[in-house]
Amino acid sequence: MKELLFAITLLTISCAQQKVVLKEQNLIPYEDFSKVTILNEATMPIKLSALVDQRNVAEVGQARTGAQFKKTPVEFKYNFSEYFKDYLRNSLSRRNVLMVMTDEKAVMSIVVKEFWTKEVLERFKPERASCKIAIDVKVVKEDDSYSGSFWTEVKSPGDMGDATEKLAPTIASCMNIIVEKIVNDKNLLEFIKSKPLI
Repeated sequence: MKELLFAITLLTISCAQQKVVLKEQNLIPYEDFSKVTILNEATMPIKLSALVDQRNVAEVGQARTGAQFKKTPVEFKYNFSEYFKDYLRNSLSRRNVLMVMTDEKAVMSIVVKEFWTKEVLERFKPERASCKIAIDVKVVKEDDSYSGSFWTEVKSPGDMGDATEKLAPTIASCMNIIVEKIVNDKNLLEFIKSKPLI
């Protein structure tokens, strides 16, 4: 009976490790990467119309799970493109960029070139997580357009915690930095600022 119980437990653990699903409540950036810039000047109404994922993979990274450090896919709970598009829209709104669904004066599109996280395992060093994001941003208004490229890389603190647990806050830190870079781009701010009516 004990052998049967052990086998069932082992099977349950094995099945549970087929992928790592990032939990929403853990997607909070580390304090050092949590800055939120609030714009002082109003922007024109902008619609985020499209997000194109050019990575050709469903997962957003690989964890190392179990005693054998098996490579395990990392995924968001929901579709990556929809999640990241909503994240960008909400994060830009939070920073005082006027994001709208209709009646826009400018249309924004995002191309995801890279979005990947992994565990960094080095001999005699604490486990860490790392994340890289690279995106292209295009904004079109009337007969004019803006294009910009943004990228970042973040490594988690090197403490004694499990690297798999560090994946979510490391990704959150990466995403927050990307949005910070967007709202601090002077060329973009000049392009999307609201013009006086007179």
